[in-house]
Amino acid sequence: MVLILISIILYSFSVPALAQSNSVEKIEVAFLYQFGQKIDWPKQDSFENFKIHYVGNSTDIIESLITLAQYKKIKNLPISVSYSKNISKIPQCQILLVEESLNSSFSSISGQLSTKNTLIVSENLPNDDQAMINFILSDEGKLNIKVNTPNLTARGLSPHDDLKIYGGTDSERGQVFSEWKSNLNSALDSLETEKSKVKAYEEQVSLLKKEIQTTQTALESLHKQVELSRKTITEQKRKILLQEAETIALSNKLAELTSELNQKLARIEEEEVKIKELENRLYLQVDKISKNDSILESQIKTIELQGEKIKATNEVVREQDITIEQQRLIVGISIIVIGIILGLGFLLWRAYRIKEEALTKIKSKNEEILLQRSQLEAQAEELRAINDQIIDQKTEIEKTLNELQSTQSQLVLAEKMAILGKTAANVAHEINTPLGAINSSAENILSFYEQFIRSLQRLAPNLTAEMLNSLFEIILAPIHDQENLSTREMRSHRRKLTAELTPKYGEDAREISELLVEAGYTHEIESLTPILEHKNGREIIRTARDGKQLLLNNKNILTAVQRASKIIVTLKSYAGKSKIQIREKVNLKENIITVLTIYHNKLRSFVVKKEFPNLNKELHGYADELGQVWTNLIHNAMHAMESGGIMEISYEELEESVIVRVTDDGTGIPASIQNRIFEPLFTTKSNEEGTGLGLDIVKKIIEKHNGSITFDSTEGVGTTFKVELPLI
Repeated sequence: MVLILISIILYSFSVPALAQSNSVEKIEVAFLYQFGQKIDWPKQDSFENFKIHYVGNSTDIIESLITLAQYKKIKNLPISVSYSKNISKIPQCQILLVEESLNSSFSSISGQLSTKNTLIVSENLPNDDQAMINFILSDEGKLNIKVNTPNLTARGLSPHDDLKIYGGTDSERGQVFSEWKSNLNSALDSLETEKSKVKAYEEQVSLLKKEIQTTQTALESLHKQVELSRKTITEQKRKILLQEAETIALSNKLAELTSELNQKLARIEEEEVKIKELENRLYLQVDKISKNDSILESQIKTIELQGEKIKATNEVVREQDITIEQQRLIVGISIIVIGIILGLGFLLWRAYRIKEEALTKIKSKNEEILLQRSQLEAQAEELRAINDQIIDQKTEIEKTLNELQSTQSQLVLAEKMAILGKTAANVAHEINTPLGAINSSAENILSFYEQFIRSLQRLAPNLTAEMLNSLFEIILAPIHDQENLSTREMRSHRRKLTAELTPKYGEDAREISELLVEAGYTHEIESLTPILEHKNGREIIRTARDGKQLLLNNKNILTAVQRASKIIVTLKSYAGKSKIQIREKVNLKENIITVLTIYHNKLRSFVVKKEFPNLNKELHGYADELGQVWTNLIHNAMHAMESGGIMEISYEELEESVIVRVTDDGTGIPASIQNRIFEPLFTTKSNEEGTGLGLDIVKKIIEKHNGSITFDSTEGVGTTFKVELPLI
């Protein structure tokens, strides 16, 4: 492990890409670049640029320095290069490279810069005690470096441990390697733990990807079923329309037959009344004839009696004029009898004719009644057949309706899975983001943990219990205090600390305030006085900062884990649906936020304004189906705005209901199709983007909840959908 670490450090000191050859001069310049990165200067945050000065006559070094300044930065600062051939004028700089020919004047140079924080790099300086960093060129042409750590520290410079490894003494290397080995083992254990966590999340992501692939396969199958269902629905709609037309025609025919039957029944009743009248008249005529017969018989008897009287009266006359009287009597009686017989015959003939006519009419009426009865029986049979046909059609329509309801349920699920399939990439991105944060935080923990443990081991023996308590007070200060500070507040707090520290610590106040702010310390400064006055005060605060960064990165990992878990739970909640629907209390705010979480990645290109007040009354319904409503409305709003815009989602509580509004500032709905947007299978999107069932499903779900949906849309301005749901 130590050998691997040494290899990494040696590689970190390799020559930059700008050095295309292995000349000693270019390698020296490359090392100067690494020295700038591996050494900390006091107040380096206040540097405007990083100055390197060369004293000597080598044009290769001068050219390499100029090239370095063009392509590289040190500590994210631009590099400023200057050079001179003598030591009479040495400007203020961070690194000074002195040519070997001037080694005799090195003491003078060092004395001239004794009060400045300048790194002096020498070439083949014989006296190592005078040197800070010394380039040593061996007889074989190999360039080595020698780092004199005490001389660097005396000038206020803080070399990194990896610089000590490369150019320090054997004891310094051994101490650093020992600390690194111990810390690295601990850090590797922590890293293994984090890797196991990351592996677990990767397994979850793998399972989720498999579920998404399965869902996509099912979605393709559902798309095919949707196409078949669409064709079936169209054909069934056509059949239903034909059946409805036939039913209407049959109903009209039935109404006509019923009207005609009623008319015929009315006529029959009228004829029956007439027949009864005729029968009554016939009975009256018969009665009259019977009465006339009785009168005639009475008259005949009277005539016979009168004849006998005449015979008795004229008995005497008969004897006298018997012949004449007998003839007269016979003639008179004959005339009377003939008249009576003729009158009686006429009456009998008239009665017979009336009776025959009445019987003929009755027979005709009976035949007509029988004919009408047979017609009515035929019509009744036809009506029974029509009724049976209507019952069969009703059964078929009910069967078709059940099939349509089943197909609609499948289409609702297909629409839901289609939207889920479209958001699969967004969900994968949302999961990869916290995984990336976990990975980055784990790497940061490894880096800060190493520095923190190393510094703590070095400082702990020299600190009092009070100082240790102050150190851990900084580290363990609530993380949320630092998280809640904005960039402006942090700058303000930094300026405030600098103002408090400047009277006592002068130019060091800014560096100390920077470290305290990075460590998240926002309390009174008096409690840190023992630490600040300690000889290693800044290193103690820097150690506190590293400890706080460990906690912050661990907090970032926990936040990322919670975010990934929330996304997975939300996805399962959205994709899953209970087979048994139960009407229950619905948290409207959480119901809408669940959908917004699914669309979080896509919504980044939009400005989403939300207003979700607490409801005083309760909303009861089917949470899954209401989630489908918000999904369709939000998806349509994004489609309307395409490349970006403002979306407003809010709800308002009324006395007995709540109104949910989803507003976009997109293209608006053309007036020519506004009356069709709720029709099933009607869509303005391509086949890949929509099925035309979204708003139809939304309307049915809302009506199922005893609610209503309306919209206001203006082309070029935008659209607002309003959903009103009852409250309890």
